[in-house]
Amino acid sequence: MVIPKTVFTTFLISTLPVLVFILVVFLANFFLTRKFGDTTESVARKQLTMLILLLFGAIFLVATLPLTEPLKGRILGLFGVLLGLALALSLARFLGNFLAGTWLKSTGIFHKGDLIRVQEHSGTVVGRGLFHTEIQGDDGELINLPNLFLASHPVKVTPSSEPLVAAEITVGNRIPRERVEDLLIG
Repeated sequence: MVIPKTVFTTFLISTLPVLVFILVVFLANFFLTRKFGDTTESVARKQLTMLILLLFGAIFLVATLPLTEPLKGRILGLFGVLLGLALALSLARFLGNFLAGTWLKSTGIFHKGDLIRVQEHSGTVVGRGLFHTEIQGDDGELINLPNLFLASHPVKVTPSSEPLVAAEITVGNRIPRERVEDLLIG
């Protein structure tokens, strides 16, 4: 059975953009991993670059596939609606954290070095950004709190200018408790 030349060329022309797109995605992933590595700091950069590449690649595929113009328009319109919906849903929290961060910075409720308590979280403020605040807990772990969380919950602040003393005392059973209390108070 001989395949007509027009069917083969139509198939090749239809699949060539898909194959080129897959090749470009794999090469971009390879080179981005090689350039940025797999460190925590570079993962976000790599993911954002790949997302933009995939969005433009999907639009390229729809534009080059042998479809009728009204169908291409409907598919691209669907991409636009889905992209707009995704942005609207994700930007709500992003914008909320940004506005809460600017509000927290402008009011100056707490500063770097202050001790803060919010619900079950407490620690010393070690970093402040527009989207989150980083505190160091009592046991040394770093906790990132979204600024929207800090703006919507009561925050207890102990300024860094006030001295903070914490002590733990273990008393043996040979010394009476009353004597230890007198020594600690006096």
